Amino acid sequence: MPSIAWCTPYTREELAAVTRVAHAHGTPVTAHAHGRQGMADAVAAGVDGLEHASFFTEDGVEPDWKTVGAVVEAGIFIGATEAWQRSANFARMHREGARLVCCSDAGAGPRKPHGVLPYGIIHFGSLGLPSTKALASATSLAAQACGLADRKGRIAVGYDADLIAVPGNPLQHLEMMLDIRAVIRAGRIIKG
Repeated sequence: MPSIAWCTPYTREELAAVTRVAHAHGTPVTAHAHGRQGMADAVAAGVDGLEHASFFTEDGVEPDWKTVGAVVEAGIFIGATEAWQRSANFARMHREGARLVCCSDAGAGPRKPHGVLPYGIIHFGSLGLPSTKALASATSLAAQACGLADRKGRIAVGYDADLIAVPGNPLQHLEMMLDIRAVIRAGRIIKG
């Protein structure tokens, strides 16, 4: 059976209605959007985030750079999953100014086990993102996308102190993210 991931189950008007009601209640909206038309409709509806941004069509993958421009202009977050399959598209989205959040779909199936997020960060570095931006894609930028930037995603007074410890400087070698020595949650060591 062929994939129908390119199809959109909602009209632009339905997406706009959901977004309007959610925003009226202070709730952000992220659209699960693989298909090119669904992405364009979600952006036009005013969503705050796009998860996947695959640009699937009936015939394959075909990015719509006009939609990417609208994403950048609106400041919409893109949850970039499986960037290794669409690397060139995500690299260009970054160059165009898109706010890429490193996502992993961890636990969604055998192909995506828990613990794969560090590989995504490393991959972002290979796409041309500076190490600071690759790390921010899973920390401070991710916290912004989740509406938690006032207490997560940074090492600062008043923040939740959710940290990991690695044996070197990940800004110099992103691969350090694969050697986690300690996990700290709310200031308490839970692994280490």
